[in-house]
Amino acid sequence: MNEIENYFKVQSEESFQQANSYFQAGDFRQALIYYARAFEFDPTNKIALYNRGVCKIQIQNFTEAVLDFEYLINHFDESPEVYASYAFAKNQLNDKFAALHSYNKALELKPDLKEAYYNRGNLKLEFDDFQGAIEDFTESIKFQPNYANAYNNRGNAYFILGQFEEAITDYDQTLALEPKHNQVYNNRGLCQSNLGNLNAALKDFERAKEIFLEQNNQEKYNLMLSLIDGLKQNLQENLNASILGSLNKLKL
Repeated sequence: MNEIENYFKVQSEESFQQANSYFQAGDFRQALIYYARAFEFDPTNKIALYNRGVCKIQIQNFTEAVLDFEYLINHFDESPEVYASYAFAKNQLNDKFAALHSYNKALELKPDLKEAYYNRGNLKLEFDDFQGAIEDFTESIKFQPNYANAYNNRGNAYFILGQFEEAITDYDQTLALEPKHNQVYNNRGLCQSNLGNLNAALKDFERAKEIFLEQNNQEKYNLMLSLIDGLKQNLQENLNASILGSLNKLKL
């Protein structure tokens, strides 16, 4: 290595270290600048370019992030992390097919890339591939057994498929991990209602209503009031029918 090459390497490493400090401090705009300098001084520093792309995701500049990841894909060895990050950015730009393809590639290269299973599962929900989504969320849970969102989203997939008991099991686990996950009470209540467990449904709707009130979410609070009123009417009708049936038996 000659003197000029050594100078560029040193400058690249210094810029890279400065970028890392800014990144760890959460100052992604400054980190981006120094990662760019590191890559300019040393165009073989693929980690600097990857991190620059991640910084662009953090500041929601997804179009520019895609360009960084595409450069990495086209000029360096295949990396599952690059494909997964590329997929995330593409998804944010609403290019769902490219995102799904890239998640598939990432998991082909690294089957234990845990974040990719959860993100691909969410994409499969959007493609109405509910069984595929369940499989991905199940893999995500294997790697992260305390990840409430994975249980919740798998529960949503079961709910859509009409597998209400399985959905309730996942919603129970979600609430065990995040007791104030308001939407889960609503969804679990709908499952209970579909199974004819009206009292259990009413209890969940009442809890959801309380949380929405705490959050000053008037729209959803009003929606819960409507659901609760309808459910109470059904319970009263069922009670009246039961009483009438008992009276008829007594007449006999």
